[in-house]
Amino acid sequence: MEARRVTTLSMLIAIGSVLYLLESLIPFPLPIPGGRWGFSNLVLI
Repeated sequence: MEARRVTTLSMLIAIGSVLYLLESLIPFPLPIPGGRWGFSNLVLI
């Protein structure tokens, strides 16, 4: 059971990291410093 939990957590971290990198390539339309779309948060939801 522990190996399954570690694997699931690793996959979520990997998907969140990829979405974060893709998100940094998309320009944010509003000039708010530090503003982001928040795509990597979808992994947690």
